[in-house]
Amino acid sequence: MRVRGFSLIELMVVIGVIAIINIVMMPSFTSLQRSAKQLSAKSSARQIMVLLEQYYFMNQRYPDGDMVSISMII
Repeated sequence: MRVRGFSLIELMVVIGVIAIINIVMMPSFTSLQRSAKQLSAKSSARQIMVLLEQYYFMNQRYPDGDMVSISMII
């Protein structure tokens, strides 16, 4: 009677291949994460800039530093 399944060698080869793929893809993934965070920060800064310009348009002055809160902008 023949036993069906994977041998230990086959499982170790598959785990090794997965580990190699992970090592190759990790720098690309961290680079994508970094660029996504930079893009998000630029978008937030641009949104704050637009809101400050709207405030200036409506009040003919920029808000005082102590008047601005994050919850008011976002």
